[in-house]
This record gives sequence, C-alpha cells and structure tokens, in this order.
Amino acid sequence: MTIFSRRFHELRTQKNVTQDELAAYLDKKRATVSNYELGKTEPQFEDLVKIADYFQVSIDYLLGRPGAVKHFSSFQDSSGVQEDNALLTSFLKSTEALLREKGNLGEDKLASSLKFMEFTFMEDLQESNRKK
Repeated sequence: MTIFSRRFHELRTQKNVTQDELAAYLDKKRATVSNYELGKTEPQFEDLVKIADYFQVSIDYLLGRPGAVKHFSSFQDSSGVQEDNALLTSFLKSTEALLREKGNLGEDKLASSLKFMEFTFMEDLQESNRKK
C-alpha cells in the first residue's frame, strides 16, 4: 500500500462512505476506488482534487508530503495566515468572476482551476512557514 492508498482508505472509512458512494461522486467504477485503496492505481490530478475536496483535506496530506497539514482550516491557526486567506479568497473570487465572464471553461474545469490556484498558494505559504 502507498501512503495515498492508506490515507484514502482511512478517510473513506472514517467518513463512513462506501466504495460505491465514493465511486458515484468521482464518476468512476467501484473497482477504481478499490484499486486506489489497494495501491494498484492512483487517481489523475482532476480526481485527486475531487478527493481532497470531498474529504476536506489538502492534496499534500493525501500524498503524504512531510509537514503536510491534514485540513485547510489548520492553516488558519498560524499567525498572519488569516490575512493571507482573506487576500486569497478575494483573489479567487475575482478570478472566478473573470473566468466566468471571459472564459469558456465548464464548471468542472473552473472548479479544478480555482482549486489548483488555492493549492499552489497554500503550498507556497506552507513552505514559507517551514523556513521561519
């Protein structure tokens, strides 16, 4: 088993969700979810984002990166981060409005793009906090 497969299984069972329910959410077959848990396959980036959103955890946590914070809310305990979160929220809202107005992205791609921007910001913030 990989770190991802262990954490994925742990989160699913903690949330009391069946493989079938999670497969339906991810628009995958139950066998795919089972293979994720067994470490036979790993999700594509878009599915990894969906999994992180579903369980409200960071992608870093799912992948087992050293120093990764399990829940995004844990970032808010750090000094100065609330101000950074307010800036990030404002940026993401403005970006979403611009992309909706000017872009031809579907809802899934828009959500994935925004989540990726949030992930990148949080990853940079986490790295900055480690250096302090």
